[in-house]
Amino acid sequence: MILELKRGMRNHYFVLMALISVLNVLLGYILLVTIDELEIVTFSDLWESVYTVYTQFGTLLFSTIIIMQFYRDYKEKNIIFYKALKKKALSYFGSKLTVLIIGSMIGTFISSLLICIPYAEYKWLPIIFLKTEAVMIYYCIIMSFLGFVFENFLLGFFVSFTAWIVGIVISDMSPALKYFAYYDAARNDYKMFINFIYKRADVHNMLVNVGYNYVFDLCLLGLCVVLVILFSKRWKRNGI
Repeated sequence: MILELKRGMRNHYFVLMALISVLNVLLGYILLVTIDELEIVTFSDLWESVYTVYTQFGTLLFSTIIIMQFYRDYKEKNIIFYKALKKKALSYFGSKLTVLIIGSMIGTFISSLLICIPYAEYKWLPIIFLKTEAVMIYYCIIMSFLGFVFENFLLGFFVSFTAWIVGIVISDMSPALKYFAYYDAARNDYKMFINFIYKRADVHNMLVNVGYNYVFDLCLLGLCVVLVILFSKRWKRNGI
């Protein structure tokens, strides 16, 4: 774990996550003044727009940097080093994912602050952070698994992009299949959040909704843990 933190600092992962998060806020604002042509951007407008950037463009914005953390290890044959340290595939994946989530938390906190500071709306900072970070944890889990499985960076990115599109298509087939694109703007989770932003839903319901988000992420993590164990031999082969 300490080793991964040091590597994250050396390869500027935390800095990159912070910069992308600032870019998300900037993109959210640009979309409001260019596409929506708003002359006055309110706190609710900016909050909605930035969250939309996270949910709609997150796969494109974050997949490269997350998958790269695994690709670099395969390219530089670092897996041999991890095996010498008696690391198993699951502990390797877990330490990588933990550091990735720490980086996402730093970036999410920065973007949440940038939304609140111009309007001095600090009371909403915890909800902004928790709701957005739930989305980021989802990205970290999915893309970390793809980076773990595929030693080829372009293949991992292509599968990530394809899975995003296919997930949206499948989720549109039936409400029961919403989990294939859980955070997409067409899903009820997103719509409830927007209702809360514009005061059409109360805080208690929103907190329950955020709780469900983390339960979903936890279930997804459990599934990935099982798959990582099943693909442990592939991890060894990828590192040779």
